[in-house]
Amino acid sequence: MSKEDAYELLKAIAEITGQTNKLHIHEMTEEENRSEKLAESIRKSNFSFSALGIAIGEELEFINNPDIKVKVIDDRKVEYLGEYYYLSPLAKILLNISHPVQGSLYFTYNGEVLNDLRTCLERND
Repeated sequence: MSKEDAYELLKAIAEITGQTNKLHIHEMTEEENRSEKLAESIRKSNFSFSALGIAIGEELEFINNPDIKVKVIDDRKVEYLGEYYYLSPLAKILLNISHPVQGSLYFTYNGEVLNDLRTCLERND
């Protein structure tokens, strides 16, 4: 839902309940606008190793145990113990949890958390 549509919905609710005096529009600062645009671009783009400059065959380490290493096999998958995985499902297995996780938070490349590398790259675009 767009911000405009959300506002119109809230405005209608405020009118029905007689609370239009409590409805205010917050004008975003330039910094808030930049942050929102960055967040949108991160949500829209799929993770890829090539975007981070990580080549096929490179090794990543699991953040909770650097002895657990995985090998990049294509732009989005890694190999671990002879099986191919996306980062998020593999992180769930290694963490022994069932709820969704962001896999790029749990693996490092040359000592850098993948998610941090991605954030730095997208801020410089």
